[in-house]
Amino acid sequence: MIPLWIWGVGLGLLWLSGGAKKGVPPVPALKFAYKGFVIHVREGDDRWQFLVERGKKVIATGKGLPNAEAALEAGQMAADDYAPGDQGEESSTIGEGMLAPLWPAPTIPIKWNEDSFGSPRPWDAKKPTKSHMGVDIKVEKGEPVIAPEAGVIIKTQGWRGPNTRGVLFQPDVGPMLVFGAVAPGSFPPKGTRLERGQQIAIVGEYPDGSEMLHFEVWEHGTQKRGEWFINQPPPPALINPSKYLAATVTQ
Repeated sequence: MIPLWIWGVGLGLLWLSGGAKKGVPPVPALKFAYKGFVIHVREGDDRWQFLVERGKKVIATGKGLPNAEAALEAGQMAADDYAPGDQGEESSTIGEGMLAPLWPAPTIPIKWNEDSFGSPRPWDAKKPTKSHMGVDIKVEKGEPVIAPEAGVIIKTQGWRGPNTRGVLFQPDVGPMLVFGAVAPGSFPPKGTRLERGQQIAIVGEYPDGSEMLHFEVWEHGTQKRGEWFINQPPPPALINPSKYLAATVTQ
């Protein structure tokens, strides 16, 4: 088991409503990545508690633990019991033993269009030829986009129209991330290192006037985006972004 002190006390604060008394704010909790699971640890009415999620499914809970470290270890054991030795696809969505990634659009709540992944593109074409490789996050033009994890910009590229560009960002441990439809000139050059939470760009504007952040997730080490043609399987390295975004937290 990984000792709690590695991450430090107080990292990854978020609010969980479970266990709070009526009229009393819930206690701050810690959120950790572990083998594709997300483990929440918090102090509740009955000593320390844990909750284990995979994707958006709660797979285990527990309470009555003497301290935070014990609650984290109990959550890790519950995850191991659920999928012993499992290092499947979802394990690549967040870095093992790392602080949970930040939500990339800090000015809005955590919400995205899950159904857009795999939908026909271009959306305004009579006969679309490709499938959507990411999800869309409704953010207004000029709003900031931040790095969910520490890493390096590995590529910048054109997008759609004169007012949008794409940025490929490789975190130190997690999967490669693509931020699409960001404004030209709003991002640092290739090779720039960013720490978790630093601004990476601002949102641009599509030719039709629509404003959003396009977000993709690829396996760690991917150097360029592939293509997903309609009615064909997705590129092997492409990951459904919802698995990553479901593990994010706000600052």
